[in-house]
Amino acid sequence: MTPEEPAPAGAAKKERPLRRRYKQQISVRLDENLLELAKRTAAEQRWPFAVVVEKGIWQWLKSIGANTKKVTSGRLVWETLPPDLQQDTYAFWAWRSCGSLPPFQAALRETALIGLREFQKTKDYLPSLQSMGIHPEPPEEPADT
Repeated sequence: MTPEEPAPAGAAKKERPLRRRYKQQISVRLDENLLELAKRTAAEQRWPFAVVVEKGIWQWLKSIGANTKKVTSGRLVWETLPPDLQQDTYAFWAWRSCGSLPPFQAALRETALIGLREFQKTKDYLPSLQSMGIHPEPPEEPADT
């Protein structure tokens, strides 16, 4: 579930084994009227209240120009992707960083990385990311020296 795509009311919660590791429960004091309006509006929109609060914090951070790039990237893995894709993502990163692969797997890894880099250049790359709620920033231009 993401702020961009709230779960329908009554939807079964997905099992996310790593969620507790990356979430904290906190208490905050809010103006009564603000809290009531936000809760009522969230319920009308069928959004969990915690998602509304998180979305507000994300918007505030972006509005002041905070660098949320690393947080947003990591958040995709532990919050947005379904559990099977989370596990595939972790397996990929372990495989990508493993230094002692048999020659066949090392060659397969290099071929896969070349394929991924080529895919990034296609017209399908950005729409595929955007369909998952990922909106990457354009790459930084190298500084003239």
